Amino acid sequence: MLTKVLTILFILLFSYEKIVSQENYNNIKDGNSYFENKRYGDAEASYLKVIENNDTLMQAYYNLGNTIYMQERYEEARENYNKAITFAKNKQEKADIYHNIANTFMAEKKWEQSIDALKKALRNNPKDLDTKYNLAYAQEQLKKEQEQKCEKPDKDKQDKEDKQEKDDKKENKDKQNDKDDKNKEEEKDEQEKDKKDGDKDDEEKQDKEEQEGKPKPQKLTKEEAERLLKALEAKEQKLQDKKKKEEMIPVNINTDKDW
Repeated sequence: MLTKVLTILFILLFSYEKIVSQENYNNIKDGNSYFENKRYGDAEASYLKVIENNDTLMQAYYNLGNTIYMQERYEEARENYNKAITFAKNKQEKADIYHNIANTFMAEKKWEQSIDALKKALRNNPKDLDTKYNLAYAQEQLKKEQEQKCEKPDKDKQDKEDKQEKDDKKENKDKQNDKDDKNKEEEKDEQEKDKKDGDKDDEEKQDKEEQEGKPKPQKLTKEEAERLLKALEAKEQKLQDKKKKEEMIPVNINTDKDW
């Protein structure tokens, strides 16, 4: 009886594994089809179903990593590639995985990490020409980046000096403008002062000329005043006498008739 039960249980387990394997196969097949048609979201869903059924399949993690890589989620893609390495069965599979890990770093311009992953790929497959090409490219980009970092301090220094020179020129120009404005203001004030002084001098000159042209009053003595008064009275009397004499002259009247 016990043997019979065990036999039935073995048959059930074998049938379940066969069903799961077939389901995983179908999901991977569907995922690959979606991937080829650039339906990366559908492909991702299919590969995740495989992992839910069996989380030890290298192919599922590897394909899922490729799908996520195409969606530019590079860090998440690396996580799945690293899981795939755990279940890789040979060097070729490891070489392919490391090659793709390097691609995620290259996409982010992380050249040192990319170079490290490419070297690991070549250790597993030294004859891979694509990996060799990518390694040379990454090394060249790293070299350029390092040269630019060396040149940047010099460029920053030059930019700083240029900016300082520009600021100094502007400051000197502003000072010169301020100086010119001050000189103009002082010149204007001087002109106004000269004009005021000139007007004052003209007034003083005019007052002086008027004072010089006008006879200055003289103080008379008592005797001179009496003589002057008598002379004025005599002159006035003479004028009165002349006027009366003129009034007494008879006027001729013409009596001849003109018949």
